[in-house]
Amino acid sequence: MQPTKEVASTAANLNMLNHQQQFLRGLPQQQQQLPMPQIPVQFQQQKNILPIYQSGVCAKKMQEFVHCQQRRPADNNIIFWKRFVAEFFAPNGKKSFCFSLYPRTKTRANFPLGGMKKCDICKKNPVNGYEVCFDVLPRLLMVKYESGLLEERLFTDIPCEFRDPSGYIVLVCKKARRESLFHKFHVVHEGSIRIVFSPYIKICSWEFCVTRHEVFISRRHLVPNVNQIGDAISKFRDFAANNNDNNNVAAEEFQESSSKLVAVTQELAKKLEVPMLDDYSGFAKSYVRCLQLSEVGNFMKDMIDFSIRNKIAPIESLAKFPKKLRIADHGEDQLQQQQQHQNRNHDLNNSGRNNGHTPGMQIGSSS
Repeated sequence: MQPTKEVASTAANLNMLNHQQQFLRGLPQQQQQLPMPQIPVQFQQQKNILPIYQSGVCAKKMQEFVHCQQRRPADNNIIFWKRFVAEFFAPNGKKSFCFSLYPRTKTRANFPLGGMKKCDICKKNPVNGYEVCFDVLPRLLMVKYESGLLEERLFTDIPCEFRDPSGYIVLVCKKARRESLFHKFHVVHEGSIRIVFSPYIKICSWEFCVTRHEVFISRRHLVPNVNQIGDAISKFRDFAANNNDNNNVAAEEFQESSSKLVAVTQELAKKLEVPMLDDYSGFAKSYVRCLQLSEVGNFMKDMIDFSIRNKIAPIESLAKFPKKLRIADHGEDQLQQQQQHQNRNHDLNNSGRNNGHTPGMQIGSSS
């Protein structure tokens, strides 16, 4: 009797499985699939959550920007710099150098394309300088260290950091000093820095308004030549003191010392010159060349936009666009002159009305 019960139960189980399969075949395909587990909304939105802003976070980011360059690989490869730029800059980020506060007699020849559009530090518009976009920054950084730069240091006063209504953070360093260390010399640039960070603490713009620069040559590099010049001068003094007899030996020694002095002086003059540096900006010539090529690219982009906006042919836009830049530049100069003239007339009118009876503000210290 027991085997009969087992057979009956097995048959019942098979019956039930057949009914389930028939039921599942009758359902739509989508209902047979198990639903995918849902990710909680808080974790889905975690990537889009803005980081909590704390005062001083952008100043630390600026320090990291400088220190991470010191940890570059030995081969100075472009892949590292692409990751570096992606880490610190926003996709539309840019870096610019303004030289408008340099002597005006030199700037026009160095920036024929007009340079930057505007400097938010010195408020010059247009600006004599360079502007580098996000795509060019990795190549620019690689060229900077290929030019012989060993290390770059940045010294600033206490930065002023504030957040604007749109959520962007602005970091201003009124006094900044950038030291570029090479093998036998170093270059110091002084000026002001203004950095705009996105709400995600990515650099949108880095502006360096340079006021001056100086080149310092290593003393160790010059001491041997200076000592040689000193020895040659001592020999000349000895020759002048002991030159009582006009013999051929003394004349030969004098000629030998003269030739040596000329050679040493020429060698010293070559060491005092730094041919790899651009005389105007103080940057390496290869670095300046990269900046100029970037500026040409920016110029071509603006010209293409000008051509599309005005619906003119490329050759015609190439002829008209530089004239447009010159007219805009000349028009701004005229506007500044008119404002100065109006202010001068306004001051003269006020002084005539006052007739010298209104007490004025004293400039300077009283005795």
